[in-house]
This record gives sequence, structure tokens and C-alpha cells, in this order.
Amino acid sequence: MNQNVESSNNISLESNNDNIKTEIIRYENIIKNNYQIIGELKEYFKDINTITINGKGETAKYDSNALGINQAIIFSNKDFMFINDFISMFGIEEYIKNIKYVFCPDYPHTGHNSEENMTYNNVLSYLTKYGFTGKVFIYQLYTSFSSYKMIDFTFLSVSTTDIPIQIFSKFLNKKDFNLYGVCKSTLYHPDLLNLNFQYIKADVEYIDLFNKFKNLYFINFNKSLSIYDQNILDIILNKFKKLKNEYNININLN
Repeated sequence: MNQNVESSNNISLESNNDNIKTEIIRYENIIKNNYQIIGELKEYFKDINTITINGKGETAKYDSNALGINQAIIFSNKDFMFINDFISMFGIEEYIKNIKYVFCPDYPHTGHNSEENMTYNNVLSYLTKYGFTGKVFIYQLYTSFSSYKMIDFTFLSVSTTDIPIQIFSKFLNKKDFNLYGVCKSTLYHPDLLNLNFQYIKADVEYIDLFNKFKNLYFINFNKSLSIYDQNILDIILNKFKKLKNEYNININLN
């Protein structure tokens, strides 16, 4: 009987070791892919000194060359999208086929927190469903559930907007950032009311998540209800201040 228990334990340990090896290989491939994308970004932005980023706020500006934060890709040519949160793909499904690069965490948030059963694979599956043929850059937030630590690609983030600033400062040595629709208002840009949510409303797998998300989304068009009060803005502004000092960069809010 004791021999059977020991044998069972050995099988369990071997299985666990196999899982660890598989995870290491998976993340090593992710890191290799990230560096390949960084090389492509360096070439793409080699003659561009100022990086323009659009958030979802009222001052967002239509600019074909801007990087898009979440649904704010509608203000750009839609080549680049940054999301910390899975729900940031809701409403822009019809544009997914145009996106060339998506930047997301290995465990994306589903509101404010990550969940162990929601990974970058869910993001890849959702993107593929709507015709995505581009590339995905995967990083880690401190809310990741992975035991593998992507040291070079782990970011302390308080809002998705700080992710491209950190990536482009750290890996592309960019020093000037023009931000639109970020920390200049407590409201979303009114054009974001025109997003098409018909796709997600018909998605059986994620309709419950959308129903949780939609109220949070739409209150941000109402000043008295918006979650972006001064306390939230101050947290984001403080993060920008730290990034300015860390990377010796300029962050201009417009």
C-alpha cells in the first residue's frame, strides 16, 4: 500500500515537472516573439521621435499615426492596440481585422482584476474569431498568475496608457510622448458612444462579461457618475511623473 502511494506521488511530481517545463517553453517562445516585435517597432518608428497616444477621454484626437488605448483605436489607423483588460475589445470587433499589433497581459483583467481562467489565449481566440491576422506582444502585470516571471516584460501599471510609454521608453528609447484623451477630463469622448456592441451581445461565451462591463462603460459619459474622479486622475498622473523620472522622458497631456 505504501508502495502504491509512493508511486502515485512520483507520477504527480513527474506530471508537475512536465507542466513546469511546458510553461517555461511557452514563455520562452513568448519572450522570443516579443523581441522580434520590438525589432519591427524599431524599424517602423525609426524616423518618428514623438509618439502620439490616444486614450478614451474627451480630448482624444483623430490621428492616423497614433497608438490606440483600448477602444480608442477608433481615433487612429488601428495598427496598434494596447489593452490591459479583456473587455477593451468589446465594441471594436469590426476593426479587429485591421489591427497589426495587439499588446496585452498574459492574464488580462476582466474589469479591475485578473482571473486564473482568463489568459492571453482567450484574447487570441477572440481576436481570431473576428479576422485578426496580426501579431501579439504579451507582457506581465503584477496580477499575473504565472509562476514564470517575464522580468524584462513585467510592468507596474495603473492604467493601460502607461504600457506603451514604458515599452517605447525602455526598448525604443523614445523620449517624447503626446497624449490625447488622457487625464484632461473625467468623461469619455462622445464618439465612443457610437461603438457597435452587436457582436458581443450575440456572443454566448462572453455576454455575461459584457453585461457586467456595459454599465461601467456608459457611466463614463456622465460627469456625475464617471469613475474618473480626481483621485483616479491623480494616481495616473503620479505614475506619469515616476515614468518621467525613471526614463528621462517628456509626457505632454493634450
